[in-house]
Amino acid sequence: MKIRSLLIPVSCLSLAVPAWADTFVLKDGSRLEGRILSETADFYQLEVLVGKSIKDEKKVAKADVAEIIAVDPSEKDFEKIKALSPVPDFSSADEYARRVTLVAKFIADHPKGSKISDAQALLATLKSEAEVISGGGIKMDG
Repeated sequence: MKIRSLLIPVSCLSLAVPAWADTFVLKDGSRLEGRILSETADFYQLEVLVGKSIKDEKKVAKADVAEIIAVDPSEKDFEKIKALSPVPDFSSADEYARRVTLVAKFIADHPKGSKISDAQALLATLKSEAEVISGGGIKMDG
């Protein structure tokens, strides 16, 4: 049962990885999704996504970059917690407590992040369900 409840969030995280990349808009109009591995005075060494799960490294001259659109760190971190709800049926009060703690930590770490209202709504839902479970209730059929 514990393995199954961990499998869903972990698999969702693996799908979210491409969303963690910054966007490099080049002067020719093309775009690269990637993250900076290293940087010199003239170049960026990027890790870019070539396919769904294929990564490559690419060296890009800074002179060719028109703009870098950075991903908000709270958006990256929210990807890790958004799969915490809905909670699977028949989950224990301890599982709810674990999920509430993770969302509360996100809120404490990103009080002004762009996903704060989503996280607060998620926390309210988890706390509401946890209260029912702690009172002896059982979550069934959603």
